[in-house]
Amino acid sequence: MTSMWLGVAVHSSWLANERQRDLLLTALTARQWRGVHLLLSTTQAPFGPLGDVDTLRGLRDLIAVLREAGTPVIVGRRASSGLLLLALGAEGWSTGVSGNLMNMTPHPEDETSGGRSLDRIYIPGLVNLVSIEAYLLMRARRPEYVELGTPQAAALLDGNPSLDDLSTEERILLLQHNLIAQSRQVSELATLPAGQRIARLRTWVDVATERYRELPPTRLPSEGPAFLEGWAEVLA
Repeated sequence: MTSMWLGVAVHSSWLANERQRDLLLTALTARQWRGVHLLLSTTQAPFGPLGDVDTLRGLRDLIAVLREAGTPVIVGRRASSGLLLLALGAEGWSTGVSGNLMNMTPHPEDETSGGRSLDRIYIPGLVNLVSIEAYLLMRARRPEYVELGTPQAAALLDGNPSLDDLSTEERILLLQHNLIAQSRQVSELATLPAGQRIARLRTWVDVATERYRELPPTRLPSEGPAFLEGWAEVLA
């Protein structure tokens, strides 16, 4: 029989709970798959990095078991969590069927009306996506920490625009910037031997943690450094 890919949609509780994780692993290792595409559902906002330690440990164990079985794992999860998963041994990550809406999540406080789009900017030095409002606050405090990697994206924000000022073309430009900024880190990790990836990501986490201490707090938890504590624990 021709080998096949397996797609699995699973809630984070199945990874955080040891008994449920064992049941999941038993099902996944019942036969040899060409690869597993794991679609992960959590209670976190999709634009925020995964920070729940139990879920992250479950992902680490699942990836380790399937790699030992010779089965590559791709995880469907947005934001910068893919960098952690890559360091832990995943083959990669995907943005899923809603990937084109990665920057279009409604404001949490405006859910009753459907909300407006919330454009986010990926800051490699913080290993995170932040809103334009948070970016402007950070740039005022420590501009060297949040320098954008493309001249076009930097020029776009020179006028301190509000979200409502952005055209569709400008939103696309920001999304392109995010993809480029993250892809550079992905490429750097991917070129390292597996044993060195965790060490490199630990360095990025340490740098990001120090930089967050120099920046003003943001109003949304997903834009803060809380996820870095979970990452550091799993990478230890």
